[in-house]
Amino acid sequence: LGRALDLGLPPGRQAAAYYYRGLAHADAGDFDQSVADFDAAIRLGFTSARAYGYRGSANAARGDYDLAIRDYDTAIRLDRRGAHYFAGRCWAMGKTEQFDRALADCNRAIELDAGLSAGYEGRALALESTGSVAAAEKDYRRALKLDPTSQTARDGLKRLASAEIGATTSTSIKKVTVPSRTRTGSFVRRNRPP
Repeated sequence: LGRALDLGLPPGRQAAAYYYRGLAHADAGDFDQSVADFDAAIRLGFTSARAYGYRGSANAARGDYDLAIRDYDTAIRLDRRGAHYFAGRCWAMGKTEQFDRALADCNRAIELDAGLSAGYEGRALALESTGSVAAAEKDYRRALKLDPTSQTARDGLKRLASAEIGATTSTSIKKVTVPSRTRTGSFVRRNRPP
């Protein structure tokens, strides 16, 4: 795609080439270049909800949660039925400790797509962070049922189990630092909008 961009494509095709190259860079784990390519695609008119959603996921993957939230906001304005966008924003809200907003977004993601494990993972993390251990455990188990490869759900269940063991010496569950997403498989497949 890089050579195609050098050939002077018309802006519409150039925007699409940047978009697809952004997906390839994200899949390879090069999130800085991925964001740069999505920026170029959007600047050239590739302004679909997917472009903003994938850029939001790439921003979140590189730790820019405020930018991710803005991208997800735009994706949601463009596609109010995109469960992946709500789940992504939920995760970013959790990373910025906006747990009430995270819960609202995850609830909406689950309402739109009850088969989306990321909605349950994000909601479980927000619930765990606010001390709702039983509800968090239920959501982690649901996420694992939907996606048996979910390392996020496995890690959450381990944290909850160790917190129960430690509860005999402590009166409260310690505050949870929302981890980075730990999932296997391609970036594009994991973050695919409906």
